[in-house]
Amino acid sequence: MPGESATIGHLFAIRWDTVAYSDLPILVRDVRTLCEKTGRPVIYVAIQDDDYHEPPAAVKQAFKHWFPELMKFVKTDYLVISATGIQASLQRSILKAMLISGRITHMPYLDRIVILDTVEEVLRREALDLPAPASVILSELRQKHVLRSRAYA
Repeated sequence: MPGESATIGHLFAIRWDTVAYSDLPILVRDVRTLCEKTGRPVIYVAIQDDDYHEPPAAVKQAFKHWFPELMKFVKTDYLVISATGIQASLQRSILKAMLISGRITHMPYLDRIVILDTVEEVLRREALDLPAPASVILSELRQKHVLRSRAYA
């Protein structure tokens, strides 16, 4: 998969450089395997930093097919948009607005998707359910190059 990933207990984190169609079934398989291994729904953390490149429209369309399968194994889907600048800020705002409107119409799974700016925010929200102390998780994510932004120094 383009990007780096790490698993820590029932937490699966991935920093995407971009997403290819062939990545989607692999992602679902890896998350399903982690859920089965740990016996717990997965805390899924997808990170988009300044090096992230939007995938082609066909990949975005394919994600609609794979997303319900992914969510069968996920407790909460965190999208961390740690990229900087106006485009990232607009993306966070637009996605949050889309989630709110989808929740109003009771679209499935949307109540388990959260858009945040940092991984630290994820760890604070999940503090009671983390598989390890937040400092250990952050250290391991840095070591595995899942976190590389200056925002995590």
